[in-house]
Amino acid sequence: MPDVSNGKDDSQSLNIPGWPEQDLESLSRCPCCDSPNIKVLYSGLTDRVFEIAPGTWTEYQCLQCGSAFLNPRPTRESILNAYKGYYTHQDEPQVSEGSSEGFQPGKMSQTALRNGYLNSKYGSKLTPHSPLGFLVAAIPPLRERAEHFFMHLPAAKGGDRLLEIGCGNGQFLDQMAGVGWSVTAVEFDSGAAEVARRKGHQVIVGQLSAETFPNGSFNAICMHHVIEHLHDPNELMQVCFDLLKPDGVLAIVTPNFDSFGSMIYGDDWYPLDPPRHLVLFTPDSLSQRLRTLGFKTVTTHRSSFGSHSIHQASERLRSEGRASGHPLPWKSRALMKLSPLLAYLSLRSSEEIVLTAIK
Repeated sequence: MPDVSNGKDDSQSLNIPGWPEQDLESLSRCPCCDSPNIKVLYSGLTDRVFEIAPGTWTEYQCLQCGSAFLNPRPTRESILNAYKGYYTHQDEPQVSEGSSEGFQPGKMSQTALRNGYLNSKYGSKLTPHSPLGFLVAAIPPLRERAEHFFMHLPAAKGGDRLLEIGCGNGQFLDQMAGVGWSVTAVEFDSGAAEVARRKGHQVIVGQLSAETFPNGSFNAICMHHVIEHLHDPNELMQVCFDLLKPDGVLAIVTPNFDSFGSMIYGDDWYPLDPPRHLVLFTPDSLSQRLRTLGFKTVTTHRSSFGSHSIHQASERLRSEGRASGHPLPWKSRALMKLSPLLAYLSLRSSEEIVLTAIK
């Protein structure tokens, strides 16, 4: 458990406008690796993304593992105030099996190749699809991008069980059930859980704990942009390890604090998102933590997903004070155009950590 305090100390003031002192806690050690070697990285941060939460926040960085974390931060009880109106888990039409709606004509051939590959490997029935999809297997960047659709999980065998932590409206559950997985989910938002339940999925409302399921219940556990919202991510990863069967797979997608965008945009980097994002890992810090917990194989996958949109959003935050109509600097325009390619060429450049760990 992170070393936290709800009282004032010599290192960090708990005086944050809009948040009573009893609704805040400070940390004296890194919540990722437990090192006391921490420093202030950014101060004066506000909720510029959704403009829901009051307060001015400080981001710290661990000098040991390189991860970043909010300090002080809302308590587990008060953090809910930062999510009012945050999600709209509507039961929206999906682009999935048997449908080509929503695909751009210019991307049709690429989508068809991807779907042809996925249909061959996973037994899905995605459309449009191409019989040349097997070519994707020979091109690593295309293969990695295609397998991201199923979070790099193996094909399901009969009876294999999958748990998703934070399922939203159940779209990923639909995808995985469609390729043979027996799916279950835990979702904190009761409205989102109800949407997923209406699709026929088993969803438990609340937070995952060691008592939620028996140990060794699942062959795979997935969480997509969940772990950065947690007060104690190590605790959850330990629970996941215990819930997996031997050779089970944990799949995680989370912002990459070591990314090119983080380096370029600094405190304007969109995924900082205070006070909702409490811990931001690097590929090395997350991999090391999983190995420490006992996972025998940890693989970080290349991904360009989200790169362009995150750079675009970060540039918007940076340019808020720029005069109306002033063009973006050429370096920013070039960065947004090149960000998907940079993400393929270097894990450091990717805006997301996409990782699988085998027990």
